[in-house]
Amino acid sequence: MELDEFGALFNARFEEGRPEKSAQELTKHLRGRSRTALEKIIRNMLWEVITAIASILVMLVLVTRLDSYAIRWLTGIISVISIIQIVAFGWQYWQLRQMIRPDVTDLRTHLQHQIQVVERFIRMYISYCLWVVPICFFLGAYIGYTVAAQRIHDPLLLPLDSLALSKPAVLILLAILIAGLAGFLYLVKAYIQWLYGRHLDQLKTCLTELDD
Repeated sequence: MELDEFGALFNARFEEGRPEKSAQELTKHLRGRSRTALEKIIRNMLWEVITAIASILVMLVLVTRLDSYAIRWLTGIISVISIIQIVAFGWQYWQLRQMIRPDVTDLRTHLQHQIQVVERFIRMYISYCLWVVPICFFLGAYIGYTVAAQRIHDPLLLPLDSLALSKPAVLILLAILIAGLAGFLYLVKAYIQWLYGRHLDQLKTCLTELDD
């Protein structure tokens, strides 16, 4: 009888220990997954900063080699946009880099903070693009109008001088450009979702699984 009681007590203790071990394994697994998702977000930020720096360098080379009014304007616009992006992404990169810590004890709170930071970054990035892209579009139209109105000799735009467009053709071209702008904005949102949104979804999934 005592042996049976001992066996039952042992089995009960064993069963009580299993959920605790399983919870520990789940926490370790989710910590690894969330770290991987955050590292991918940081890596993509770094690549965008490198791309912005490369864009400035390429435009500076072009502006020194081509005597073009349009290229000078384009270099200025791209440089301003790229510098803003480098500063903003550099600060966000540093902030997220500080969140990669192996000694996290409260994983739930840590994940919630990560999600808040990444969500804010994505919202700001999309808002920035929704402002910058239309502004660049209208600046490009202004540059083209200035070159045509002032008859500025621009080797980059010489092929356009041979085009003799009627007013209906100009209106059709304008409609196409506006539709292209709307399509480009859609692609920008999809691009941001692919770079950052899908990894944010992974962080949210980790938090949901942790709560379950």
